[in-house]
Amino acid sequence: SQRYSYFLEQAQSIGDLRAQHSVGLLLWNGFAAGYGNEETPQHNTTASIDPEASAKWHAAAAIQGNIDAVAVLGGCLRTGTGVGKKCKNIPLGWRCIEFAASVGNPSGINKKGAMMESNDDYAGARRLYGECYEDETKRVNALLLFNLGYCLVVHGGREDTNNNHNREDDILAGIELWKRAVDLAPEEGSEEAAWFLYQHYVEKGDGVMAAKFLGVGANLGHLDAVLEQRTNGGWVK
Repeated sequence: SQRYSYFLEQAQSIGDLRAQHSVGLLLWNGFAAGYGNEETPQHNTTASIDPEASAKWHAAAAIQGNIDAVAVLGGCLRTGTGVGKKCKNIPLGWRCIEFAASVGNPSGINKKGAMMESNDDYAGARRLYGECYEDETKRVNALLLFNLGYCLVVHGGREDTNNNHNREDDILAGIELWKRAVDLAPEEGSEEAAWFLYQHYVEKGDGVMAAKFLGVGANLGHLDAVLEQRTNGGWVK
């Protein structure tokens, strides 16, 4: 892809740590089709998702101090994804994620929150996402907006000191967060937000909005959105 070629050039020629992290993400998500050079022609025709290459680029960026990459590398170490069984290190991976989250890095917060959700601690995850979202000194990315929106829409649980909680308010707040995530496309998380917005508007019977977000999700490469668009062309009753 053109994005991959651009970031790869920056990563290789000047060692740009942000570009290295971006290369790693593109390799992980399968958006590096056609990558390679004359010395590695096998990569020029069949490149897709490459966890091993992705982990290497994240490691390179992490060593130079990119906290986003530290969080992602932590996930690789914790699960063994892209690093192999011999290098799998659950405690070290968790420490990387915990460190990234402790300094307010959205990638670290997203990974820590996902682990909390996997343990059914949705209230704790919502608080974690919410604290980062409400802190104006911290950078917010599309994935964090999607995750916070998901907690609100699917699980609710916003704290209300006046004990006047309204479940519908959770849903409306979550929908707005998903729209903000889509506005940050093509950041990771924007495609998930588009897909969930499509489903929301299908349930509401709003075909125009449903088709709009289905198209966005498909254009961003969300597999379910691509398949849905091929199946019904975005037509919604």
